[in-house]
Amino acid sequence: TRLARVTKNTLVCCWDTEGTLYVDQHAMGLETGTNWHDAFTDLQDALSAARERWCVQPYAIYVAQGTYCPGESAEDTFQIPQGVFVYGGFPTGGCPFNQRNPKQYETILTGLLDEQTLAEKVVTMGNETRLEGFTVTQAAFPDGSCIYGEGADFSIAHCVVKESFGYGIHAINGNVTIQWCTINLNERDGIRHEGEGVNLSVDNCWLLRNGEYGITCNSSTPQVRNGIVSESDLKGLGRAGIYMYRPTYPPVLHNLTISNNESFGIAFSDDGDVTGDPNHLDWPDVQNCIVYYNNEGGRQLAGFDADHIAAYCCIEDCNEPGTTNYNTEPGFAYTVDPAGTPNPDNYRLSSAAFCIDKGNPALFYVHQADMDKQNRVVGEAVDIGAYEVRCDGNFHPLDQNADGLVNYEEFTLFSHAWLSRDPNDPAIITDPNYIGHPDYADPQTLAQWEIAWFPWGKKNDFNEDLRLNLDDLIIFSEESYGIWLWEACWRMADCGDGFNALDYDGDGLVNMTELSQLSSVWQSYQPASPIWQFCNLDDSGDSATTIDLADLSIFLEDWLWVACWRAEEFPTPQEMQVAQEPNEMPTNLEMALQLQESICFLEDIWENDPNMPQQFDPNDWQQFMDTLYTQLDDLVDSLTEIELMGYYLLGGGSCGGYQQMSMPDGWDGLYMESESAFAEPLVENPYAEMSIRRLIPLVQGIYSMLEDTDKALAEDQENRENWLEIKDFLEEILNEIAASRQ
Repeated sequence: TRLARVTKNTLVCCWDTEGTLYVDQHAMGLETGTNWHDAFTDLQDALSAARERWCVQPYAIYVAQGTYCPGESAEDTFQIPQGVFVYGGFPTGGCPFNQRNPKQYETILTGLLDEQTLAEKVVTMGNETRLEGFTVTQAAFPDGSCIYGEGADFSIAHCVVKESFGYGIHAINGNVTIQWCTINLNERDGIRHEGEGVNLSVDNCWLLRNGEYGITCNSSTPQVRNGIVSESDLKGLGRAGIYMYRPTYPPVLHNLTISNNESFGIAFSDDGDVTGDPNHLDWPDVQNCIVYYNNEGGRQLAGFDADHIAAYCCIEDCNEPGTTNYNTEPGFAYTVDPAGTPNPDNYRLSSAAFCIDKGNPALFYVHQADMDKQNRVVGEAVDIGAYEVRCDGNFHPLDQNADGLVNYEEFTLFSHAWLSRDPNDPAIITDPNYIGHPDYADPQTLAQWEIAWFPWGKKNDFNEDLRLNLDDLIIFSEESYGIWLWEACWRMADCGDGFNALDYDGDGLVNMTELSQLSSVWQSYQPASPIWQFCNLDDSGDSATTIDLADLSIFLEDWLWVACWRAEEFPTPQEMQVAQEPNEMPTNLEMALQLQESICFLEDIWENDPNMPQQFDPNDWQQFMDTLYTQLDDLVDSLTEIELMGYYLLGGGSCGGYQQMSMPDGWDGLYMESESAFAEPLVENPYAEMSIRRLIPLVQGIYSMLEDTDKALAEDQENRENWLEIKDFLEEILNEIAASRQ
């Protein structure tokens, strides 16, 4: 008898994460990373699992809020394996992916290992990787990087990259995409990109207050759109906001605001094109850019001339005749001096700005957004710069911190300076022989006034009488000057996953509205139509000239996407729509009819297009259709009787069908039902999220003012009504604060 033995090594997966690993430093489970309860408590464990276990590839890693460091040695780094996507912004304990919010649930990757040790590279990107929703900070001096990649193509989105002692982002020999990031206060360059033949794409990012260059590209080709580069060169080394050195191909700089940089706004140096011809330079394509208030009002550009290279730009030192450029002040809403220098915290244009509708109308702006995550074109043409002006109420003189709100922060500043006075007021008497005189001030009082006056008092001296008192409080609180709790029309709740290029109507959803748009141009060739351009998602091969199955396949990947600002803590879609445009939101009846039409369209192409079963798995298709029918049922259930009658009358209920509907409850019941359905939501208490530390000076200031108001009520009978109004105003604020603590 002969026995044979065969040995075969095979991969056995004892657990299944369906491609997702979980990290939560406060998890109390088994630390297997298979779910939120059993999440890894160390991000390095998840990265090791993704690198070593090949049951599922590539992995996505979800990381809950908290602070994570890569190890104990300066050489330690968060090394992201090839093909892995890492997402932050989840709350402790986790949540559905579409409810993550990197701003609310800050997830920090820090290179600060201990009091004396910093990591050289906090995060090291692998090929085809993505980092999204993190704050990355504290890399080592002098050549460290918060995010580093070499020989790898990778993307970064919705991240804050700050306070590196070296570079913010440093990439070598790789194609890099950076979207919706804030890159600030890094000792060297905000972004440094190197490598011949590779591309850097930067969209909707703000690079500010970096020590040397905002962006520098060495031999690589940058494409920077719809962003801001400001306050670069804090070290005063003569570094430009954007510097391009010998790019491989012509760089693209579109719709940028480049301002308040210590040196040049843009610098360019080249020795010719890829053939090495020094007479054929790869000039940058600079369009729709504001390049103003850089270099202390001196030259804004270095290495090229605005009049020959730039177009449709507002550039401080250009010569206008014969060009499409403008040497005219852009018209920023928030400025720091009469010369129009922009407030570095807000580069939005005023509603009367010169740069409105002055951009190139011929460029392609579909799938682009401004820095407010809104449509890139509003009005006759695109606005020059990073922001689009879409409303009139975008500025208020009381908004001292330029955040688009007049609220407790402005009132806190007012209370800090309460009863202060300009110490240089010539009416002040310091002679001790006049003690008791209303204008007498001793040296100690003068010193206190000086501390309070110049940061806050001067800004709140609304009647310009060199003192801050009840007269200024009257102006602050009266509607004739400003509305308490004023909010700029451009303010929206910002968050990590707040924009999707498929969100055609800007309501934070990719749903039946977008599907209706796609179905309306199905299998058509209408390239001049904005809807056609929006729906042409696959611009390769035969699909480049028609809306077909390839486009539908891409569309379904984002079907039922929900913006993070749709969560309960943010404004409702109805509130946001009112803030954006005067058009009314579609009613449930309108949405039900749109969805019904889209369902019929999809059912028809499934039955009649022979390519459909080959393009889509029947089970997946049925699951997708089930979601549509479920949503339709929910909409129909929400209709009032009279709306339901209209639904069936206009073709609802079946594809091409018609049904009669009765109204058993009568017209009065229908009216009451519709009234309750469209009731206005309650306004949240504005003080509910304030910390005790921030409330204390506010409450103290209010009580101090109430004491003076009571004195005025007793002594100034002539203006009694004014004092009573002020007292009511102050007591109302106190009541709101008290209610917020309950």
